[in-house]
Amino acid sequence: MRQARLDKLRKLDGSAASSVSLLTDLPAEDIERLGGISEDT
Repeated sequence: MRQARLDKLRKLDGSAASSVSLLTDLPAEDIERLGGISEDT
């Protein structure tokens, strides 16, 4: 279980898409296909 968490944390690159991917367990490709993430504030 610890290894799985570490593997997921390695995928974080500071973008909103990587954070959403980690929190939702959706691959970044699926997030983009579904409309992506707006990083505008």
